[in-house]
Amino acid sequence: MKTWEEAFVAVTVALDGTLDDAASALGDGGMVRASDVVRGLRGETKGSRAYALATALADVAKALEEMELR
Repeated sequence: MKTWEEAFVAVTVALDGTLDDAASALGDGGMVRASDVVRGLRGETKGSRAYALATALADVAKALEEMELR
C-alpha cells in the first residue's frame, strides 16, 4: 500500500461503499493518490476487480499486523 488513500478506498468498497462514496470523502487529490487501487476497482471483469480489492485489503491487513507487533 503506497498511500493511506488507497487503504481508505479499499476499506470503503469492502464495507459496501462505492467509489463515489470514497471520492466524496477524499476529493480529487485523494483519488489521484489512490489511482492504482481505483483503476483496479474499475476493471472490466469481476475477477480483476476482486483481485484489486483483495490485494489492497491484504496490504491493509499487513499494515495492521505490523502495527500490533510494535
